[in-house]
Amino acid sequence: MQTQAQVTINLDKTLKEKVQKKARKKGITISSLTNSFFKDFVENEQTLVDRLEERMFDSVLQSTKVKKELSNLGKLL
Repeated sequence: MQTQAQVTINLDKTLKEKVQKKARKKGITISSLTNSFFKDFVENEQTLVDRLEERMFDSVLQSTKVKKELSNLGKLL
């Protein structure tokens, strides 16, 4: 018999609605999706961490401040 634990997370409301809509179209629940992500993290931690770091890095590069600094650096070179 499997035991289950309840996990509460804070999630942007708009993102939650988008995830829920997409999951419904595929016939799965958010719980199933979350369990799948957690299992993937346990089994393939480096892969998931790499993807998260890449997304964070991409977000930073898209910020106005960083774009301006990179532009200024390019002018100096």
